[in-house]
Amino acid sequence: MSNPLAYSSLLAAVEITVTEGSTTAPAAPDHHSVLVWGSYLIAAALFILSLKWLSHPRTARNGVRAGEIGMALAIVGTLLMYQVVTYKWVLVGMVLGTLIGAPM
Repeated sequence: MSNPLAYSSLLAAVEITVTEGSTTAPAAPDHHSVLVWGSYLIAAALFILSLKWLSHPRTARNGVRAGEIGMALAIVGTLLMYQVVTYKWVLVGMVLGTLIGAPM
């Protein structure tokens, strides 16, 4: 099963207009899709670094931190992709979660 919303936003990001056998420059991606796909790219890199750093006791704390940040970016990217909430509510949720989770 593929998600038509994700597929259409990916197509919009890499769309090339073809006119009578010639191609024009790719359409500029909108600000929203750049944020979403950029957050996924950074999250993936942080997850890979997290796994690498978790393999040694000296770098394990950095690994946990990188994994946390990567997961936060992946969640924010998903919420923004499906336009579940606005930027304001994402930030409010992150602040509340940090205030509750940090003391624990």
